[in-house]
Amino acid sequence: MNQTKSFFVLFITGFIVSLFSFHKLFATSLQNGPMLSDLTYREAQIWTQTESPATVSVHYFETNNPGEIFITPKIKTTESNGCTANLFLTKIEPNRKYSY
Repeated sequence: MNQTKSFFVLFITGFIVSLFSFHKLFATSLQNGPMLSDLTYREAQIWTQTESPATVSVHYFETNNPGEIFITPKIKTTESNGCTANLFLTKIEPNRKYSY
């Protein structure tokens, strides 16, 4: 009976530890950014850096219309470019506020 209890405690502990680290198998964290890098009259550029090679995109919307979400094309970061990406937000209009 004592051995069964020890196994159960060990199993639950292992499950909890794996639960908190499971997302790292499928997700790459950002190292730096996202940061606004260039801004023109009808276009903005967002720069970001990932911890390891990944595919990134930016979701953005006009703050007065949060239901209409725009998504940049996906870009793959690689070790050869320092795992960085420059993403272009092309669906912006002058004199409006956006969130990303």
